Amino acid sequence: MDFRSTVFADACLAYGISLNLAAPGSPTDKPHVERAFRTVREGFTQYLAGYTGGDVSNRGKLDDPVWTMETLDLLFAMWASTIYLNTPSDALRDPSRPDLTWTPNQWYAALFRVSAGLPIPFSAEDYIALMPVEKRTIQADGIHIDNRVYDSRGLNGLRKLRSNSADGKWAVRQHPYNPAAVWLRHAESGEWIECVDKSLSWVNAPFVTDATAHGPDAPTRSGSPDAAQDAFIDHIELYEKNARREAARAHRAKTIPQPTVAIPAGPQVVVPDDASGLDAGSPVFDLGLIDPEDI
Repeated sequence: MDFRSTVFADACLAYGISLNLAAPGSPTDKPHVERAFRTVREGFTQYLAGYTGGDVSNRGKLDDPVWTMETLDLLFAMWASTIYLNTPSDALRDPSRPDLTWTPNQWYAALFRVSAGLPIPFSAEDYIALMPVEKRTIQADGIHIDNRVYDSRGLNGLRKLRSNSADGKWAVRQHPYNPAAVWLRHAESGEWIECVDKSLSWVNAPFVTDATAHGPDAPTRSGSPDAAQDAFIDHIELYEKNARREAARAHRAKTIPQPTVAIPAGPQVVVPDDASGLDAGSPVFDLGLIDPEDI
């Protein structure tokens, strides 16, 4: 199978890197790449939940649950930066000291001292240029992608216009894990136009992307109205069953006898019908109050 990536090809073109494609089904054309795959498999992949081996004879048990793609990307970045780049390799040896093995970070630091170079972080424009591309037209209300509409004032002079490409569509850059905005390069100025999702007030809520991508598939998977109706009825019956179970549990909790605590009766206070003749300063005037120190 031939694996190609448009994003990788665009990155090579942007930085002047020539891209030589290996022949399909010929791993000997790229032995160093195959060796890198083996390193990743032995040092990282085989320890992940859900790893099933490289062939049927070595296939293990499929664990559940497995990692999401976002989590795998983060774990791989952590493994590469903390373990792989700091692990000595037999392929990294100094001819003057063949008894020593070097880590990739050590070898990079040693070669950096003798070669010209200046590490420069990516700018915002470079980062946007390396994002995946979606070919879209610019409608009167904006750019439509995955049932979302993105708009910006910078599109005012480009609406309903065709691009210079053969299909007339525009190359729109979109972050695969952040649907809040997309970017379009202006044909004349070359500046990136940031187009924000019109429904931005709710689109960034937790799990909205997963819900909109997978939610409608459940009742309409078969494509027939009867199947959708049956799925809806099953959902309602399950909801009512759970509601009845919760109501029964609450009823049992109310009928369980609760322990009672006897509260001692306080002193009886007797007030005469006619208290106008009583002297409050007299020691006879005793309402039976309790002294806190006597308790």
